[in-house]
Amino acid sequence: MSLDIALQNSLSGLRVAQGGLDIVARNVTNANTEGYTRKSAQQLPTVIRGEGAGAYLAEIRRTVDAGLRRELETAISNEARLTVVDKALAELELSFGKPSENDSIAGRLNLLRNSFEQLYANPENLTTQQKVLGEAQNFIDTMSDLSQQIQDQRARADAEIATAVADTNAALANIKSLNDEIARRQAQGKSTADLEDLRDMELQTVAENIGIRYFEQSDGKMVIMTESSRYLVEYEDFALEFSTTANFDPSSRYPANVGGLTLNGVDITAETTSGKIGGLLEMRDSRLVQAQGQLDELAATMAEAFQGTGTPPPAAPPYDNRVELFMDNGATFVRGADDVNVVGFSQRMTINQDIVDEPWRLREGSDPATVVAESLNTGDTAVLQSILTMFETPRAFTTTEPGLAGPGAGLNLDVGTGVTLQSYSAGIVAFQGQTRASVQAQLNFESGLKLSLDQRLKNESGVNIDEEISTLIQLQTSYAASARVISTITEAFDQLINIRR
Repeated sequence: MSLDIALQNSLSGLRVAQGGLDIVARNVTNANTEGYTRKSAQQLPTVIRGEGAGAYLAEIRRTVDAGLRRELETAISNEARLTVVDKALAELELSFGKPSENDSIAGRLNLLRNSFEQLYANPENLTTQQKVLGEAQNFIDTMSDLSQQIQDQRARADAEIATAVADTNAALANIKSLNDEIARRQAQGKSTADLEDLRDMELQTVAENIGIRYFEQSDGKMVIMTESSRYLVEYEDFALEFSTTANFDPSSRYPANVGGLTLNGVDITAETTSGKIGGLLEMRDSRLVQAQGQLDELAATMAEAFQGTGTPPPAAPPYDNRVELFMDNGATFVRGADDVNVVGFSQRMTINQDIVDEPWRLREGSDPATVVAESLNTGDTAVLQSILTMFETPRAFTTTEPGLAGPGAGLNLDVGTGVTLQSYSAGIVAFQGQTRASVQAQLNFESGLKLSLDQRLKNESGVNIDEEISTLIQLQTSYAASARVISTITEAFDQLINIRR
């Protein structure tokens, strides 16, 4: 081997060591940088005309377990959905209160029943009559307030969907741009490792908002699809579209009068079941609609129970001595075909003005056509006894919410056919707590899984300072050895020059 070839080999050793030191320096510097993965480059021999001519560093690559990363992104989507649902259910649970609290609908109903018991003991007492009307109004106000809070929550969820869609589209646009740059650098034989790190961070943003599937093509570009295999990023430009709904009321339903999520003109609302957007859609279109339906069903059954006063409601007036306490904006409540009038009744519920004007009708009957004047027998408790019996009478409740469609359509409270008004109202309140407890259990599992996967990925792909220092020592030794060889070759060259003299 000639001295000049030996010198070239040693110089290549210096270059390899320098390149390795640069990679180690980058790894150590970015050890705590979010999204950074450990970089490395394989050292390969240089062969010219069949003979060794030193070494070189191959393309700088990342250390990433692609399968583990996919599992993490799935866990991110699931956790994001459950986090949204848990937060909304926590607010709903707080609004509904506990069955034992007087401010809950169950508590309000108990107070109303108790006021009727007091009236039964003193049927002629005007103050007691007024107390019944006051408790009835409190019940109505509580129902109406809860209904409004539910619609406010739906409106907020709708607005948050729009924000999440905008964030997703921005991340998708960044991925498209990074795809183009990665493909260009790969074609030029340059490293794309740092660009892939940036793309992975954008990918996690997308995964947090909507469930995805993806794969990398031979040119380095990443193709991203929804869970239902609709393209989000490919060679064409794709974007999610969503229009917020101006006003929400109990009759607001997707897809009738509430906007959906579209992709290239295709409605994918029902397909979107994970990520933040999936959770928000679930709350807006299913869980909150379900809670509204439970309130409306309680209000409707209450109105019907007082129409019948312990017996099945008559088909039409007159109601004889029945006490029609609750009305539909001043009119007699009638369910209508397919329970159409039940929707939103908790907000339309009012007290019968005839009873407000003449409280003695609580004792004798509410229909002016059949009960013309107050009876002289002010101690008569027959009607009041019927009302108290009505509170204890098991009755059938509708267990499906009219107009409820899409994900979660079967989530309504199943109460069967032998449930009293108080049991149903307590069941609604308890249902909110039980539902949230179930979601919390799922969230705790998914959060633990995500944390575990994230830690495993960091252990696999992150920078280990101890390992980098060990590599640094090896490179330092290699650099010193190559430098020593160069020094020796230089001395040999000097001796050869001296011999020629």
